[in-house]
Amino acid sequence: MDTENPKTAIEYIHSLGRFSGKPGLHRIKALCEALGNPQDRLKFVHLAGTNGKGSTACMIASALQAAGLRTGLYTSPYLVQFYERIRVDGVMISDDDLTRLCERVTVACESLTLPEGETIGEFEFTTALAFLFFVEQECDIVVLETGLGGRCDATNVIKNAEVCVITPISLDHMAVLGNTTAVIAAEKAGIFKPGTAVVCADGQPNDVQRVLRRACDAAGAVWFGGAEDCRVLRCDIGGSAFVYEAQGYTQRDAARLIVEKNLCGLDIDRRAYQLACFAVMMKARQYNRRILNGGVRPNLYAIGDSAALTGEVLDFIANGSQKLRAGLQSVADDLAGAKEYGSIIDVSPVDFDALLARFEEIRAGASGDLFEAASRQLALNTVLPLVRQAQVMAQKYDVVVTNPPYMGASGMSEKLSGYIKTYYPDSKSDLFACFIEKGNSMTKPNGYNCMVTMQSWMFLSSFEKLREKILKEKTITNLMHMENMVMGIAFGTAVTVFQNAVVQGYKGTYNHIKLQDIENAEPKEFPVQGNRFAQVSAANFSKIPGSPIAYWAGENFISVFEKGVLIGNIFPVKKGMDTSDNDRFLRFWYEISSKKFSFGHLASNCKWYPYDKGGNFRRWYGNKEYIVNYENNGYELVHSTANLRSRQLYFKEHITWSALTASYTSFRYSDYKSIFDSAGSSMFPDSNQIYYVLALMNTRVFDLIMSIINPTINYGAGSMSLVPLVYEENTQTHKLVSNNIDISRSDWDSYETSWDFKRHPMV
Repeated sequence: MDTENPKTAIEYIHSLGRFSGKPGLHRIKALCEALGNPQDRLKFVHLAGTNGKGSTACMIASALQAAGLRTGLYTSPYLVQFYERIRVDGVMISDDDLTRLCERVTVACESLTLPEGETIGEFEFTTALAFLFFVEQECDIVVLETGLGGRCDATNVIKNAEVCVITPISLDHMAVLGNTTAVIAAEKAGIFKPGTAVVCADGQPNDVQRVLRRACDAAGAVWFGGAEDCRVLRCDIGGSAFVYEAQGYTQRDAARLIVEKNLCGLDIDRRAYQLACFAVMMKARQYNRRILNGGVRPNLYAIGDSAALTGEVLDFIANGSQKLRAGLQSVADDLAGAKEYGSIIDVSPVDFDALLARFEEIRAGASGDLFEAASRQLALNTVLPLVRQAQVMAQKYDVVVTNPPYMGASGMSEKLSGYIKTYYPDSKSDLFACFIEKGNSMTKPNGYNCMVTMQSWMFLSSFEKLREKILKEKTITNLMHMENMVMGIAFGTAVTVFQNAVVQGYKGTYNHIKLQDIENAEPKEFPVQGNRFAQVSAANFSKIPGSPIAYWAGENFISVFEKGVLIGNIFPVKKGMDTSDNDRFLRFWYEISSKKFSFGHLASNCKWYPYDKGGNFRRWYGNKEYIVNYENNGYELVHSTANLRSRQLYFKEHITWSALTASYTSFRYSDYKSIFDSAGSSMFPDSNQIYYVLALMNTRVFDLIMSIINPTINYGAGSMSLVPLVYEENTQTHKLVSNNIDISRSDWDSYETSWDFKRHPMV
C-alpha cells in the first residue's frame, strides 16, 4: 500500500469488505490488542439504534465540545467523503494522519493469527484506526456510533461507556440482526455495561421497551427511559437550565426552578451561609432579572440546633396529630447538637411534606390570643427553618459537593471527639474524613460525591479502614492529586469524585499536579500528562498492604506485593522507647564517665547504655551518639512516665533508621547491643538475613516501594513492616554489605564524635 497517498489508503480500507467472517468481537479484540488497546485509554458515549443515530451523535458531540471537552466523533457511514467518519472537535482527520495510521493498523493486521477464512473487515479496521487517532488527539470523550447492531459490533470492544444512548428502534438489517424488533433490540442492548447510564429515546414499542429494560437490569446499568426518568446531573445554572428548557420552560422559569428545586446547601458558619445565598441569587438574576422580587428563597441554611424548642411549641404545631408530633420530636432530637456537630449528624426521614403543610396552615390561620400569636411566631420564625434544614439534611442527592473543614483529633472538643469516635470510627483521625463518609451516605445509588480534602486519607494507616470501605462500596471515578502549595496551602490536597456504586473493572482517571504545573493560579494544561497521569482500576489498590491510593504504581510493581512476604510477617519491626524526659534520661556519650558506660550488656556497676535515636542521613553504620540511663534494668525509667516500648528486644542485633526524613531513608547496622528510641525505630532479622535486608533497605527500589506504601516524611515501624521481601540467598550480597558497613564504620570512627575513635585520618 502507498502510505503517502490517502486515496490509495481509502481504497485499501474499502477493499477489505464489510463482512469478514463469523459475527463476534474476537477479530477486533485481537487487532486492538496488537495496537496496545488504545480504546482502554478513552471515555465514550456509545450510541446504538435504528433511526437518528448519526444526528444524535453529532448533537451530543456539539454539546460536549461546547462544554469545553475535547471531543472525538466516530460515525458510519459518511455522506460525502470518508474523512467525515473520524472527527475531533468538528475537524475531520487529515490526509497525513489517515495514511500514517492506516499503515500502522495494516502492520498490526498482518501480525494476527485469525480463524481460517477470516480477515479484518473494513469497519473493524476503521474502528481501530479511529481509536488510535482519538488517543493521539488526547480526547476527553469520544461519541461512538455503532455500525451494525451492538452486541457484535466492532465498537463494542470498549470495556465501558459513560453513557449508552439508544435511539428509536425499528426493523433493520433483518438478515443479520433478526426478524422482529424485540430480537433487534436485544442485539442493540448488547452495548450495555455495568454501572453505565442508559438513555433511551421516548416512544419505543412496548416489546422493545421491555427487552431494553431487562437487558439494562441484567447488565447492572442505570436506566433513564426518556423525559419522565431524566434527572438533573449537574447543579450549575447553565447545565440545569438546559434540562429545563428542553422540557419547554423559559429561561426565567428555569432559573427559579433550579434555585427552588435543584440546589441545597448547608454551612455551620452564618457568614458563609449569607455569602452563598447572595452568590446563588445573583447568579439566578443573570437569567431572571425579576427573581429578587418574586419571593424565591434558596434552599440554603445556616445550621441551627433545637435547643429553643419546647414541648409546648411542638404541641401547638402538631395540633393534636400524633404523627406530626412524633415527626417534630424526631427533628428536635436529631438537631439537638447540630451547632456542635454540623452536617455530619444523621437526620431521620419523616413526613416532611405533612409538616410543611401544617406550617402553611399556621401561616394562613388567625393570630388568636397573645399566647397563640407568640406560639405562631415561634413556629414560623424558628421551628419552620429547622424543619426545612432537617429536610435538606435527611434527603439523598444526585450530587454532593463540599470543601469540608480540616481538623485533626487534637483540635476537636471533647464532645465532638466523642461523637466522631462513636459514629465515624473509620475516619475519626480528621474531620474532613468524616465528611467523606457523610457525603457518600447522602448520595443516591449511582450518585456522585465530590470532595476537596487533605491527601492524607489516601496513604496514612489511620485511614486504612476508610480506604477499604471506599474501595469495597464505592467507585473512584476521578482524583486530582495536588502537591504542597498548589492550592496555596502548605500540604497536599486531593479533589476526589466518588460514585455511589461498585462498577467492576472501572478505570478511574488520576492526575498529579505539581507547583511547577501552575501558572496564574491554573494548570498550564489539564489533565497534566506525565506526572503520574493514569487511568487505572481501584482493584489494584487492594493488592497493596494498607490499600493506599497508589494510582501511579504499575502492574509489574504491584506484582511484587503479591510475590513477596511482608517483612512484618517474618521478623519484628518495632517502635522503641519514649523516655518522656530526654533531658533527664539521655546524654551524649562523651558527657559521662566511661566507667559508667556499658557496651551492650547489663552490668551492675553501669548506668548508661548505647541508644539509637535516628539522626542525620547516614547509611550502613553510624549515628552512635546517645546513651540512656538504664541503671538497675531501667529502674528510674520504669518508675517514671516513660514508655519502655518493645523492651524484650533491647540489646539485640538490629537495623535502625531515622523515622523522620526529608529525602531518602538511610538504614544502619547496629552491632552494639543497643536500646532504641521511637525516633530510631528498628527491625530484627535473623543473623543470616540481616545483611540481605539491610541491602534491600538502602536501595532506590525500597524508596519506590515506600513512595507507594507511605509517601510522607514519617517512616514509622508500621509502614516498614508492610514492605514485601523476596529473599534469595546470595553470598555476594553479604560480602558487599559487610564491606559497606566496614567503610562506613571506619569513616564514623575517624572522628572524635565516635566512642571508638582512635586517630584522625588527617594526622
